[in-house]
This record gives sequence, C-alpha cells and structure tokens, in this order.
Amino acid sequence: MGQIRNTANQNNVYRAVRHGLENLASKLVFLGDDRFESSVILGRSGSAGKASQATNRMPLNAPAQLADQRRVNQMRIAVINETSAANRNADILAALQGRGHEIINAGMTTNGAKPELSYIHTGLMTAILLHLNRVDFVVGGCGTGQGYLNSAMQYPGVFCGHILNDLDAWLFMQINGGNCISLALNQGYGWAGDVNLRFIFDRLFSVERGGGYPPHRALPQKEYRDKLARVSDITHRPFAEIISSLPDDAILPALDYPGMKELVDVDSVTDPGLKEAFRRRVKAGPLVFA
Repeated sequence: MGQIRNTANQNNVYRAVRHGLENLASKLVFLGDDRFESSVILGRSGSAGKASQATNRMPLNAPAQLADQRRVNQMRIAVINETSAANRNADILAALQGRGHEIINAGMTTNGAKPELSYIHTGLMTAILLHLNRVDFVVGGCGTGQGYLNSAMQYPGVFCGHILNDLDAWLFMQINGGNCISLALNQGYGWAGDVNLRFIFDRLFSVERGGGYPPHRALPQKEYRDKLARVSDITHRPFAEIISSLPDDAILPALDYPGMKELVDVDSVTDPGLKEAFRRRVKAGPLVFA
C-alpha cells in the first residue's frame, strides 16, 4: 500500500508541475514574442507534450499559421489623443507595434500643442471614422478615460469600453464586442504605465471580438449586443443631421485637424445626405487657432 500511495503522490506532483509549466507557457505567448511562440510551445517534449498535443501543443507549422491568423484579424486602427494626455501617444503607438494592424495616428502627439483637441473633438472624430467605415477600431482616452468615453458614446454606432487593465480588455472584447476603447492616460499612469498598455493590447487582440465569455453565455450576449445596436439607432438622430446641427466649436476643430479631411474624403461618401452635410461644414472654413 505504501508503494501505491507513493506512486499516487508522484503522479500528483507530476500533474502539478506539468500544469504550472503549461500556465507559464501560455502567459509567455501573450507577451507577443515570436521567440516564445516557437521555443516554449513548439519545444515541448516527452510524455507531457505528447499527452497534451491534441489540445495544447501547436503543430510544427504554427509560426506560419499564426502569421495567417494575424492577417485574417488585421484591423485598421485609429489612435486619437486629446490635449491632456497627448504625451502618451508615443507609448500607445509603441504598444501597438508588431501586431499586424494598420495604425492611423489621427490625433495629438504633444500636450497643449496647436491646433488643440479636447475630448469633445476626439469623441466626434471617433464617431465619424467609425460611421464612414474608415477604420475598424479606435483607441482613445484622456486623463481619466471618462471624458472621452462619454463623448464618443454620444454618437450612434460607437460602443466604447473604459479599459484600465488587461482583464478589462479581455472581457470587453469577448462580451461587449465593442469598436472603441478609452484609456486612462494620466490617472494611475505611473511606473510601468507603458507596460500596462502592452498587456492591455496583448489581451484585447488575443480573443475573438464578440466571442462570448463564459462560453455558455455567448448566444445571449450576442443577442444583447444586437439589441443594443438597434436601440442606438432608434435613440439617435441620423448622422447627417448630427453633422449639420453640431455647433462650430464642436465640429470645426475636428474636421480641420491636420489629416482629418483626407480621412473623411467627402467625395467618396456614398450617402447623399451625409455627403452634403459634410460639404457644408467643410466649406464653413477653418477656425483660427491662437
């Protein structure tokens, strides 16, 4: 009996060690380093690797498959910073590098620079770029992340999450399936704030948008997202009316910001009413910045 108990204890220790190594490997993969993907996961050997091959171990052509997956999931992402946290722009761009996405740096890069954008303007820019399908996703924020969040959510079709850490990002992408995130770029942005950004994007882009979590909640969560999109359409004015009705100090700084008119590309707008609304506002003339 002593021998049986000893064997059982050895098996328990073996399982614990194996579980720990597999957890370590999965965490290393999320760092987004191809060396980890090839050496840690593909380098497993022995009985542990064989036992888990069906569910955990990637095939020998995994690097090519991973590259294909990145191309399939490639998005056009706009980064839009406002004046109070524009100095974090470089950190955001660095954290987004190497992920296979096309990045459009549409906002400010230096605090207080002229021309200046507030979260009022960056929220509108977000809505315009998403509504016109110029981008697939927007990364924005402000000092706390709250002002930009509220600004962007004033418009139809914008579904924004307030993201403070990687777990927020992981859950938001799966459950809410949004098209925009708001980052707190001054509040709590201290030591290793740039590292936290990388962790956020690691998790944000590691899962299927709207895939559902937990898995058994995927169907009702999709139904709720679809219903919320219909509510958004009903409770907002048509986008052409919004563009026509906004006060000059809300819309002109956004439309006149360097590069924005090229992104909007009025001539390519297919909706006649929306095209005319943009034409009238663009012709109103730029604001003069002191």
